[in-house]
Amino acid sequence: MRNLITKYSEERRGIILACGPPGSGTTLTRYGILKGIDAFIFSIFSIADNSDHDVSIITEFELRDDEELTTGIERLLRLDADVLFTDEMNTQEVAETYFEYQNKLCIVSEITAPDAAAGIVKLIKLVGDPQKVADSLRVIFCQKLLRVLCDKCKDAFRPNPKLIRKVGLPPETRVLYRPLRPPAPDDDDPDDDYYVPCTKCNGTGFFGRTAIFEAIEMTDLMKDLVASNPKASEIRKQARDEKMMSYQKEALRLVAEGKTSLDELQRIFTAK
Repeated sequence: MRNLITKYSEERRGIILACGPPGSGTTLTRYGILKGIDAFIFSIFSIADNSDHDVSIITEFELRDDEELTTGIERLLRLDADVLFTDEMNTQEVAETYFEYQNKLCIVSEITAPDAAAGIVKLIKLVGDPQKVADSLRVIFCQKLLRVLCDKCKDAFRPNPKLIRKVGLPPETRVLYRPLRPPAPDDDDPDDDYYVPCTKCNGTGFFGRTAIFEAIEMTDLMKDLVASNPKASEIRKQARDEKMMSYQKEALRLVAEGKTSLDELQRIFTAK
């Protein structure tokens, strides 16, 4: 992800987006993108509400009272800004303004959508011009949050080789992990203290969360597709065909590393 952020921000033009449904960590991903840009090389300005975040690496820029967004950006350009960090791109007027100026500086923003492909479709509707989106968008990141197995009580097991092949894990995978399953109580022994919950996770089997990411890059083939005003399913297929960063690859990596379980992946991928 850091390599992608660096690759597309160094052009000093275009739009880089974080995307996701409400409560999925989209804003934190946007700040992660920001911190992936070298503030010692690029002049970064923010017009976002940064009250809850450390943005010491950038310069905060305040829009004047009743000042049009376009006027503020023009003032900012006179300061030789390379990157503009903004709040959510949530209205047609705001989206059109950012796309108007994307050829003069790199704009980092976010948009609410279920996944990256849906985010591109929503962006086309906001801007009203699929060709403009194809030409201006550089990369869009999206994330899902999943629970991390408790490292104090997670249970190791040897998976069936057929399961390994079915889910697409590396064939050399010999051990996977799952939440600890309490043993069945002994009904014949009323005094049987058969199970004491883990003190770290309180017996839930999970402690904390982490994110998995997908990224859709605007390659030449993807630009051609987006310019045709496609469906989200067509964008997803093209991203798979070009082997772009996907949820599935990221999730299986975490399973193989023992960070989460297959059941947890099933839960997040089937959640509405």
